[in-house]
Amino acid sequence: IRKLIKCLHDHGVEYRHLVFSEPTRTVEDASRVSGADPSDIVKTIILVDEENRLYASIVSGNKKVDLSKLRDVLGVRDLRLAKASEVKRYLGYEIGEVPPLCLDNVSKVIVDEEILSKRRVLGGGGSINSLLEFNPEAFSIYGNKLVIAKISA
Repeated sequence: IRKLIKCLHDHGVEYRHLVFSEPTRTVEDASRVSGADPSDIVKTIILVDEENRLYASIVSGNKKVDLSKLRDVLGVRDLRLAKASEVKRYLGYEIGEVPPLCLDNVSKVIVDEEILSKRRVLGGGGSINSLLEFNPEAFSIYGNKLVIAKISA
């Protein structure tokens, strides 16, 4: 979590790191413990293409990633969900901990366009029982790695 917090500070991101006594592993868990609507929670889904490049796709908690749309946006043939072991090895997080910000080892970060209309969202906080609350404008820290597109189903 220290690396995540340092990155957020280094980029001047305004955020709240919320720690709970219960797990926030799933959107349902996060909604229950935080009181937030699932549409105000973002989930970070890590994917791998045919050349083993990692991508982070970010959609609202009440939506699913449309892999066909995502393949088209990225211009790749094959795209699969990363295995838990790959997420841990390359990003340093367990499934359910992955934050939507400060992911260094991904080729691109694809954010579903509807998220940008929100004033505040909650996403993984880097541990199994924490969440980050932030303004989606913070995705700009990704610079040219950031892609905004309609990727939800």
